[in-house]
Parts: sequence; structure tokens; C-alpha cells
Amino acid sequence: MNRHDALVTFAARLNDACLASDWTALAEIDGQLAASLPQWLAEGRWTPAEQVAFARLRVGHRAAIELCARRSDELAVRLNGMNAHKDGWLAYAADGTWEDLHA
Repeated sequence: MNRHDALVTFAARLNDACLASDWTALAEIDGQLAASLPQWLAEGRWTPAEQVAFARLRVGHRAAIELCARRSDELAVRLNGMNAHKDGWLAYAADGTWEDLHA
């Protein structure tokens, strides 16, 4: 696959993974991008079309970073809330029976 096609493909995969909140795919794509960038740079001067494709990939990557940051913040709020009410959760769990948990 030539560099332009690779850039376009990566941008599409990144967008799809963001839309699906597919964290496994995002991590995989990020690793593949990190490995591919030095190879692409070693291939020499970029065409105008490749520069446009790379700019689009950067926009998609920035969006993925922002998505991850937002979700991380949301998770932190949720975990902090659970931790703040830990005594209540433990009391509830201790008061329940095995049947209550699997009802």
C-alpha cells in the first residue's frame, strides 16, 4: 500500500474506532501509527495529496485523544462517586443474600 493510501486507511480506521468507542482498536491503531510514521518519513518528500491525507489523519488522531480524555474524566468521576459511597455499597452487599445478588 502506498503512503497516501495508508494515511487515508488509517484515518478511516481511526474514525470508525472512535465512533464505536472501540478502545482495543484505538490502542492497536495508535501503535501501528507510531511504528509507521518513521517508515513514512524515510520514504522522502510528501506529495500535496499525502500532506492533505496526513492533515486529516492528524485531525482524527486529535479527536481520538479528546475522546479518550473525556471518557477517562467521566470514568474518574464515576469511580470517585463509587469510592465516596463505598461504605453504603459494602453495607448493602453485607445485608443482601446470595439469592438477592442473582435475582
